[in-house]
Amino acid sequence: MNPCDIIDFASLEEAIPRGTPLLVAVSGGADSMALLCALRQLDCYPLKVVHVNHGLRGREAKNDELFVENYCKENVLEFHCLTVPSESLKNLKNVTLEEALRNERHRLFEEKAAQLGITHVAIGHNADDMVESFLMHLLRGTGAKGLIFRFATKHNALTHIRPLWKTHRLEIVKFCEGEGIPFVTDRTNYNTRFTRNRIRHKLLPFLENEFNPQARQALLAAATSISDTALFAESNAPQEIPEQGAPLPIVQLLCMPAHRQSEVLYSWLTQQTTMRPTNNHITAALELARRIDNSIIGIRLSPTQQLTRYNGSLLVVNLGEDTAESEERTQEERLAETLAQRALAENPRFILGKIQTPIPVVFDKDTFRATIKTIAGQNQTIEIRLLSKPQPHTAPKGQLILRNRQPADIIPCSSVRIKHLFNSDKVPAYLRDYLLMIVDEEGQVFAISYYPRIQKRLTIATAMRTQWEIVPDTDDKQ
Repeated sequence: MNPCDIIDFASLEEAIPRGTPLLVAVSGGADSMALLCALRQLDCYPLKVVHVNHGLRGREAKNDELFVENYCKENVLEFHCLTVPSESLKNLKNVTLEEALRNERHRLFEEKAAQLGITHVAIGHNADDMVESFLMHLLRGTGAKGLIFRFATKHNALTHIRPLWKTHRLEIVKFCEGEGIPFVTDRTNYNTRFTRNRIRHKLLPFLENEFNPQARQALLAAATSISDTALFAESNAPQEIPEQGAPLPIVQLLCMPAHRQSEVLYSWLTQQTTMRPTNNHITAALELARRIDNSIIGIRLSPTQQLTRYNGSLLVVNLGEDTAESEERTQEERLAETLAQRALAENPRFILGKIQTPIPVVFDKDTFRATIKTIAGQNQTIEIRLLSKPQPHTAPKGQLILRNRQPADIIPCSSVRIKHLFNSDKVPAYLRDYLLMIVDEEGQVFAISYYPRIQKRLTIATAMRTQWEIVPDTDDKQ
């Protein structure tokens, strides 16, 4: 048989010039063995073989590894075996075992390719795999861009190519039988614990038996049509996606046509994160962008990433891996702290901190000093000057104290809660818990750090006027 019977040679030549070294991912199954043998018959690329042992099937996995290694020795092919670290599959949060294994394979491929100076890896995804992926993404509620199939996809510095993407699994098995190509069978491919296997062994046979004997071909044709349409729209659309790591301006986004908003959000989130955005992510992101207040901090994308509003833009914030300390706080609390630190770094004169125990405020010659913990956990001395005192009818009830906000805090001589001022002045939610306040024993707020507009309204209500400053560290002056 001709290797071009199963390989899309036109797409292969377009993606990678002849003579370019190519890494071939080989599990030992029919797809990857057929791919390796067909590429050898083409003899257009120097080949290096990489095999991944996931460490989940014990002796059986070791036998597959030895099978591929022995085949490479017999055919004088360079062989590399990679092992998935067992610790990477422990304590999986918001990610399936399938996804974790795929992520580890991609990471190992990238590392080995970088060591070998190779930029492309060929993988044995076939037409049936494409149909299964199409159904998986459809059932997850992905948008049109999530249904795009590409011959080549870039993963950081490594490009994954799929030479078998137009060939069905039965044709590949026939090629192996016709060419006498040996292969092994992974029994986990029949384990319906995995979503893909349930689609392969339950859903697709059901569709073929009950609805359309040619269901696979029909779904592949539909997937191809949707993919071609989406790719055409993508290639002809203006380049409105900010560069990697850059925020997405909300005004720019909302001025686009509705369909373009979704496309830009999908592309931007794909660029900024390690996940494939679903339709739910896009809908939630648009709702966040359209909000007229700042009371919501952000939306969860993954265990370590949140999408938030910051300075008029959408921003993806990486919160880092969970630790014993971070697990005691919600992701929203960690996000608020991260954004507050960012605001403080951009405006070093701002006074933000976290006070665990309220500090009694006693003015000495109209001046009060206190040492607080900054958001970064460092000690900082602040000085509050009393520029004018409250009027008798607005005098504090009992001792004044310095602390962070509490839900029942109010403006003196009124029933207006301080949170209503925050909402009307659009104080970002991520800053609210770090603002410092001077309050009396009844929760009446007389002064506040950071926000001049709110301080002005408090001064009108109480006649008490203050000035807040950070006391420079004397060690820095020397």
